Amino acid sequence: MPIAKIFWIESEMGGKKQLPGVNENFYPMLKLDSYNESMNWSLVLKNIQFINNHETISEVDFIMKNAPHELLSKGSNFELYEGNHLVARGRIE
Repeated sequence: MPIAKIFWIESEMGGKKQLPGVNENFYPMLKLDSYNESMNWSLVLKNIQFINNHETISEVDFIMKNAPHELLSKGSNFELYEGNHLVARGRIE
C-alpha cells in the first residue's frame, strides 16, 4: 500500500474539525494532479503516524479495482475532499 505525507487543512480554513486517528480508516474523494479526467476516485486512507497537528504519514489506496493504481507512485501530488470541501493535500513518498 502506498505511503503518503498528508497536509491537513486547518478547520478554520474549511478542513476537518477532527482528524482520523491512527489506524482509523477515512474514505475521502481523491483528485490527482497527474490525472486529467474529470472523474475523482474514492480512496481509503489510514493514518499511521502524526508528525504534528496538521501533518500525518498515511497509507493510501484506491477502493475500486479499476482505479488508476499506477498513478499512486512516488512523487504524485493529490488533494482530498469530503463532498466539495478540500480537507487535505498529499504527496506519495
